[in-house]
Formats: sequence, C-alpha cells, structure tokens
Amino acid sequence: FVYLRQWLEDAFPNTNIMLFNGAVAGSTSEYMAVCTDMHVPRNASLVILEYSHNDLHHVNECHRPMDNMHRRSFERLVRKVLALPNRPAVLLLNLYAFHETSPVKGAYWDNADHAFSEFSTYYELPTVSVKACCYHLMLAQQPGFRVDVRARTPETFDELKGETFYSDGVHGSGDTGHRVFAELIIHLLLAAREGLKNLPLNDDDLAIAATPLPAPMVAGNEPHTSDHCLLAHNLVKAVKGAPEGFEWVDERRHGQQAKLGFVSRVAGSSISFVIDTTSVVDARDAHQAASANNSYVSVGIMHLKSYEHMGRATVTCGGGCTCKGDLVLDGHQERQVSQTHMHPFFASHAPACTITVTVAKDTTSGGHKVKIQGLFVSEEARAGDGGAWDAAVTNGVLDQVDRIEGQLMPAFIG
Repeated sequence: FVYLRQWLEDAFPNTNIMLFNGAVAGSTSEYMAVCTDMHVPRNASLVILEYSHNDLHHVNECHRPMDNMHRRSFERLVRKVLALPNRPAVLLLNLYAFHETSPVKGAYWDNADHAFSEFSTYYELPTVSVKACCYHLMLAQQPGFRVDVRARTPETFDELKGETFYSDGVHGSGDTGHRVFAELIIHLLLAAREGLKNLPLNDDDLAIAATPLPAPMVAGNEPHTSDHCLLAHNLVKAVKGAPEGFEWVDERRHGQQAKLGFVSRVAGSSISFVIDTTSVVDARDAHQAASANNSYVSVGIMHLKSYEHMGRATVTCGGGCTCKGDLVLDGHQERQVSQTHMHPFFASHAPACTITVTVAKDTTSGGHKVKIQGLFVSEEARAGDGGAWDAAVTNGVLDQVDRIEGQLMPAFIG
C-alpha cells in the first residue's frame, strides 16, 4: 500500500489522488460481500480485491466448484463493486503463501487463483498473480524471494532483510513481498497508461464501459438486497429496550485501534437486537428455490474470543422468527490471542426478528465475559453452507466503519 501510494504521488504529481485501505485482516469475501458499504467508498475509481489466500482454496471440486457459498460470495462482491456509481475499474491481486499450501508445501496449484481466473475472464477483470510472477524465483531461492526460511525472527531479521519473501510464512515482508505486490500493480498501471497514449479512449470505449453487467456467472447470483451489516452505531441502534448487564464500551488501550462492543461479565445478563430477516431471493435461482433452507437466512454474531476470563452465551430468537444451528457462543479458547469471531446460525424470515444473547452460568475459563461486536444477515442460506462464517476476523473491522465518508479512489479490500 505504501509503495503504491508513493508511486502514484510521484507519477501523477498534480493530481488529487486519495487512497483508502478498506482491507480487513483475516476476512473472506463472504464477510465483505455483506459489508461492502462499510469498507469501500462509493466514489472509488479503482478497487483492488485480494481474496485468493483467505477464501477457501478448494471447494467441492468434483461436484460444485463454483456454485457454493465461497465462490458465490466472491462473485457478489465483484458485482457490487463493479456497480458502484463511478463504475470503477476492478483489479484482482492474487497472493500466494508458499508455506501454507496443503497437503504438499509449496504446491503451485493450492490457492484460489484457478477459480478466480474464471471470474476475471467472465467479467474482463485485469489480474496479477504472485505465484505466476514469483514461484520459480522462490524455488531458485533468489535474493528477495527465498522461502528456505519460513519466518524472520528478531535474531535473524537483519540477516534475512532483503532476502526472504515472507515475514512469517504467510505474509509478505515489507521490504520484499509487499514491494513485489505493489510492483505487480504498478507494472499493470504503467502498461495501461502506455496503451492509452497509443490508443486513447473513444466514444465507443466509453459506451462499452457504461453497458450493464452481464448476467451472473453462477446462475441467479445477484448481490443480495436484504443483507444487513450492523457494526458500531448501527449495532447500537438495533438494540431492543435497555440491555440488562451489558454496556457499550471501547476497550482499546492507548494508541490501539477501536475495540467497540457490548460487554457483560455477569451470568444472566442479556441483550436483544431487532433485525429484519426477510428475504427477496431472486426467483430465477432454481437452486435456491429448491433448497431446504429457502425459508431461512444466515445470521452471524461477531463476538470476542480470548484465552482468559471469557464466558459462554446462549442465543434465542423471537418476534416471529425461529433459529436453528449452533446457538451457543463460547468466548474461551486455548490459543493465547484475542480475536473477533463470526458465529453463524440460521433465522427464519421475519421483519422484526428479535435475537437475544444471554450470558450462561457455565464457563470453561472461570469467567463470564461476553463481548458482542456486530450482527450480520445474509440471504446466503443454502443447505450445507451455513457454517462458513465460523472464522476469526482480526482487528481492523470496527475502526474503519466511521472513516468511509469523504474518501476517494482507490480502495483496497482483502
């Protein structure tokens, strides 16, 4: 991001260019397809999408390689961004984690590049691929691309600076991997600029750019119009009545990002939220119409997981809706990190579904702390797909919610 910003400022010194980093660490396109408006400025001119590592790499390859929750979500995200008011250019940046491929470390094929290439050709999206650029350089252990050492440590940092591609086996190092990511994008932008010098845009080109999007590649996979993303002030507005034992707090320490949420430390405390779980699924989607879950939507509760003092909570539904699935939140985990997790379940259709979270008496940590940070509703509720939201979303969501307005191109999300 920093490298690209510097290049844009140097290459276009008299141009008002504003960049916005809407990326959420650890998130998938399933989250972003629901919460696009929270993270992407509506007046963006260029949007860079990066989900080839976090999105599931192989999905029902033999049966439904594209018609599944993960790929449908990515296509809906692409369509949402392409349909923004400025009809922005969309670029796919496909990363590659050499040490994370499975079952064979360093396998070339093990990420979502192959699936995303179908979307890039269908929607005519330019794509840059880290593995296409760098894989053979990694195997040759070229300086700046070395993968023989998985991670840099404080003891080896100076020795490996400028040598290894990754900082921790997953994320590119700032002086090597991230520089390559930026240079791939810059190379593409330079090629586009040179092309426009030789063949400027004409009226026919502008007319083509303004044409409606083609039908979804996955049948009926239009962006959902009934999705809801309740974070920060929107979550507060969804509270029904006065919470019993929950308080809205910001638990950030000095200099940290915002850590907003409703917190309770007392068993028996409860808080209720009212959300609209009605659905307007496109009737053309025959697969959805035939689904056993067609009368339900997916709901995700964003809550804190940590290694001490955390409690459990039960989820109940009312107000004309019923819920099914895993209706117990457990905030305790052995791993000594604090992470925000998305907990999924299903709710039936109702215009004012009441979801109540009650702190349970039983606990595996000895504590009862429960922290609710967000609520999400998605029409994506097809049979067998409901558990895909059960993943960590690391810091970076809530601190961005109030920073969208007034930002200009481009946005990075991934």
